[in-house]
Amino acid sequence: MLAACDLRKSYGSVTALDGVSLDLHPGDSLAIVGESGSGKSTLLRCLAWLEQPGGGYVRFEGAPVMELDTTGRREFRRRVQLMLQDAAQALNPRWRALALVREPLDLLRPDLDATARETLARRCMERVALPDWAADRLPGEFSGGQRQRILLARAIVLDPSVLLLDEPFAGLDPPVQGELLALLRHLRAERQMATAFVTHDPGLAAAVADKIAVFGRGRIVEHGPTAGLLAQPVHPTTRLLVACHKARLFGGGSP
Repeated sequence: MLAACDLRKSYGSVTALDGVSLDLHPGDSLAIVGESGSGKSTLLRCLAWLEQPGGGYVRFEGAPVMELDTTGRREFRRRVQLMLQDAAQALNPRWRALALVREPLDLLRPDLDATARETLARRCMERVALPDWAADRLPGEFSGGQRQRILLARAIVLDPSVLLLDEPFAGLDPPVQGELLALLRHLRAERQMATAFVTHDPGLAAAVADKIAVFGRGRIVEHGPTAGLLAQPVHPTTRLLVACHKARLFGGGSP
């Protein structure tokens, strides 16, 4: 469905992506794990075509995205959605929650009238467990977890085939994080969405994904089924990430 083919991307002398290839199929759940600066977020932005790669290409349903016509590009934007970590940056502080969730429909579903778009937006807010009163509130009136629910509602309101998530629940309290992860798993199963979830935390990867790709210096250094890879990591980068996770989990020091 969505594929990265030998993607390369540099910022000056810094190489962010160095020949990255991967495939996402309907219902896939992939965690992309690596340290900060390893290229994970750049990969998602290229997959969503928010940034163009310096080399290689992105395919959607077999066609290179850069070759899509206007109609094809609109369909790609509707069916491939990116959810960011920073709600403060992603949500206009002057817009009320209902308008924020409805905005993707206003932009990409002109075939629907205003009443239908509002109805869909309200249903999505309900689907992510936002209370009725949330519709008329501003982003600053919500907790961090509630703002992430607004972002998730925005991401699914167009009924995407692929959902890309860039550290979406980082910094939230563990109980809130757990609720949102459970919601994400349910939505993926319900809609047969493919998901790619960026994180630096192997434990989070285990909770959200069936497959894992470990990033290091712009490359995928190890990949495979999540449980097996985390139980028996081979590459030094993977071993270090797993050791650091265990040290945090059990209150130890540096591995």
